[in-house]
Amino acid sequence: MIMAFTSRETQRIWEGRRSRKLPPDIQRRALATLAMIDGRTFSTT
Repeated sequence: MIMAFTSRETQRIWEGRRSRKLPPDIQRRALATLAMIDGRTFSTT
């Protein structure tokens, strides 16, 4: 379970908000990776 984020952009992506600093494809991959770290199931489609 993810308890805290050191990066605001990472936290924004995790909360489902879009980051203006990162392209959408990287955001989708980052969210999938965060979900895997957190132990959740996530679909990129």
